[in-house]
Formats: sequence, C-alpha cells, structure tokens
Amino acid sequence: MNCFKLLLIHYIFLFGSLISGNGQNIELNNFVNRLNNKDARMDLLLVAPPVDTLKNHPLAIHTLELHLSSVNVFLITRQFGIEHLMSHMNELLTDTTRDWYANLILYEITHRNTDIFLKVKNRDDWVEPRAYMHDSTYKQKDIEMWKNNKLM
Repeated sequence: MNCFKLLLIHYIFLFGSLISGNGQNIELNNFVNRLNNKDARMDLLLVAPPVDTLKNHPLAIHTLELHLSSVNVFLITRQFGIEHLMSHMNELLTDTTRDWYANLILYEITHRNTDIFLKVKNRDDWVEPRAYMHDSTYKQKDIEMWKNNKLM
C-alpha cells in the first residue's frame, strides 16, 4: 500500500509539473532539442479559396501553402502557443543543425507567402548566395523578415 501511495504522489507531482508553465517550458525545450534539419519534410499544397470567396469572386486564385509532414504544427502551436513557439524558432535560425526546420515551422505558423519554396527546395538552396540578390541568401532575407514580424 505504501508503494501505491508513493507512486500516486509521483504521478500527481509529474502531472502537476507538466501542466504548469515550467513543465510547458521543459516540454518545449524537449521538442526544440529534437529538431534536426535532416528530418524536415515539407510539401507545397495548392489550396482553393474558401467557398464564400468563390461565391463573391468566381475567379479567385488558388494559393500555395507550406505543409510540414514531419511535425504537426497545429498541435504544437496549440500546446505551446504561437508567440512562445515563434520566439523559440526565431532563436534557432542561427543554429546550423536546426535553422531550416525552424524556418519551415515559422512559415507554416504564419501562413506567409510560400512562393519562395518554388525556388528553394532544401537548406542548401536556402543558404546559397544569389547573384540576383546581390550575393544575399534566402536565409538572410527570412531572418530579417522574422525579426520584423509583429508577432515576435
């Protein structure tokens, strides 16, 4: 019986720490630490406009949306909060093992224009200097964009 009480107290303590803010930070840190650019999987989806839009504007254009198949962004934003998650992802943009993954998560969270991904298919494309951009990279442009994002 004492063992049962000790186990019950342990689970109550563990459950309490998971629902507290500190527990949430631990979970977010665990999630962030598991991210690795080599695991990032994305797709571009052609999305039709909402039905209401089509009623008023029958020539409405479909849009491209980024979808990460390697992580459920909807669930992690619900679990950690958009602003908190964006802040952590922004910090990862300087980490060469997690920067690409963090950038993809930021794009999916914010539903930014994803036309960039018609040219940029992977991290190597993202960090390659482009002559037509005055030897700048898409990574540099994205870091600047996320730094100026009003949700940050």
